[in-house]
Formats: sequence, C-alpha cells, structure tokens
Amino acid sequence: MVAYSTFLQGGAFGMGVLTLLLIGLCLSAWKAPAWVSNIGRIACAFGFFYALFGVLGVLDAVIAAKGVPFWLLCSGLKGAVIPVLYGIAIYILSQIFVIMSKPRI
Repeated sequence: MVAYSTFLQGGAFGMGVLTLLLIGLCLSAWKAPAWVSNIGRIACAFGFFYALFGVLGVLDAVIAAKGVPFWLLCSGLKGAVIPVLYGIAIYILSQIFVIMSKPRI
C-alpha cells in the first residue's frame, strides 16, 4: 500500500509514463536489445523533466499562499523527487540489461 501511495504522490501521469517505459524496457531486453540503453536514457530524462514540472507546481503554490510551513514545502518537494528516483532506477536497470547482453569472453 505504501508503494501505491508513493506512486500517486509522484504524479499519476508521469509515473504512468515511466511505468510504460519500464515495461518497454523489459520487452526490448527480450526482443530488441539495441533499444535497451536508449529507453533507459529516455526514462531518466523524462523523470528529470517531470520533476521540474513538480517543482514549478510547488513554487507556484508557495507564491500563491505567500509563504507556507516548512513541512508542507518539504512534502511537495518529496513528491517532485519521486519521478527522478524512478527514472534513475529504470536507467540503472537498463544498464544492467546492457551488461548482461554483452558477449562473455
């Protein structure tokens, strides 16, 4: 249950796109290994891109409220960091797939 709430806190749209990229990564590792590294890079870049939108949303809320408590600001920034971590995790997994697909000596 904690994982699902963290998923939603990261933003349903962005986390959904990252999950589709993760599924595509797993399928491409099996069918099209040449795409694995590219999909990992796209996931990492999309995680950063989506997180920047989250930070902009947090900053807009702070400006509109003319100041917020520190705990509320930290909560918003935590939600903005979650897609970055998910994107980096997908990138690391793609690099593991690349290493595993290299020929052994």
